[in-house]
Amino acid sequence: MPASVLRVFTSSLLWCAPVLAADPIYEVNDPPVTSVKALDDKRLDQVIANELKAKGLTAKNAATGSTGLDGLSREVKQALLMTVSMKPGSEQDLMVEAAGGTYTPVQVLWDDATLVYSVGAPRAVYGVGPSKEELQRRYGVGAFVDDGAAWDSDLLFSVDLALSKLTKEELALIAGTPFHRLPKDSKGGPERKLAVYRQDSTLPEPRFEVYDASKEVDRVRFCGTIDAPVTQSAAMVMHEVAHAISRATAGDQMAAMKTARKALEDATTAFNEGQKKYNADRAEYARSKDPELRKSLEARAAATKDEVAKVKELQKVWQDLQTATQKGLQQSPSEAALLQRLPLNKAPTPYARTLGSEAFAESFRLWKLDRAALDRAAPGISTWFDSPAYSSTLKKP
Repeated sequence: MPASVLRVFTSSLLWCAPVLAADPIYEVNDPPVTSVKALDDKRLDQVIANELKAKGLTAKNAATGSTGLDGLSREVKQALLMTVSMKPGSEQDLMVEAAGGTYTPVQVLWDDATLVYSVGAPRAVYGVGPSKEELQRRYGVGAFVDDGAAWDSDLLFSVDLALSKLTKEELALIAGTPFHRLPKDSKGGPERKLAVYRQDSTLPEPRFEVYDASKEVDRVRFCGTIDAPVTQSAAMVMHEVAHAISRATAGDQMAAMKTARKALEDATTAFNEGQKKYNADRAEYARSKDPELRKSLEARAAATKDEVAKVKELQKVWQDLQTATQKGLQQSPSEAALLQRLPLNKAPTPYARTLGSEAFAESFRLWKLDRAALDRAAPGISTWFDSPAYSSTLKKP
């Protein structure tokens, strides 16, 4: 076995502290798939047995209650081994490669000193996706654009999975929004991104972007249950849809801000052109002493005060809208309402605990696609999403 593979696992064997109880959390970080797959059956048995012993963990079948490693499939052992590199209290929903190009969904819950696993039937990752045109007709979204990468049946299948879970009210908030297919995020950054909702003043309109990495992760993770797994790309589209929904009001503010800025620019340009003409006419009067030109200059000098006041008022309108827009982008009404019920440090995933906007997006996608996981990691939040307290935040003023 390569030394690099050995290092992945032997480092954790040095830690033999007792397992501590941890808050339930839905884990979204990538497990060590490549190093686990590199182990042959004999070495896999040795490593997983040593890892469980070192960390004081027991493997338990959720369906039968039986414990231990005897008789477990390679797929389950791989899933258990991937889980022990994560966090106590976490839930792992893993797609483990099986025979014939199929993948086995395995859920593992790290519950104190027990890894409770559930196993689904091997299956293909994707079904048959609808056409771009059918998705547009079905959900009222914008065009599906090949933007350096091509939409295929697999990712159209994932988008369909996500959009099919939205209500009419939620779909109305993303109506007409296009989906662009790119190789990767054009903004760069060290982190791997699967999809992004981009609401950028440099773009002609907001849009969803879906990247190549989505298909890679679909063969590692799923969202939902072992009996009805949802692709991770669908989960990430749902996450970005949540951002779009919660930003709907801010989107109106951005449009108003652009209009106000254009009005300010036009008024400023007109004022500056008027000042140029005024200064030129003053120079002409100094030469000619024309009495009619003098009257015109006096009238225009008196009007200048009003023109300056108009420009200042337009500047204030634009600045106020800019402030309101930035505030909306930092925390939308939906996000603020959620955080009144869910402290940020209790959000359901590690990523959700970084920002209020991510707490909303992660909670929303779990509510739509894996309610049981949300109920476990953030009790009571599914009920909030079911209530008018949530739906009322979606209404535009």
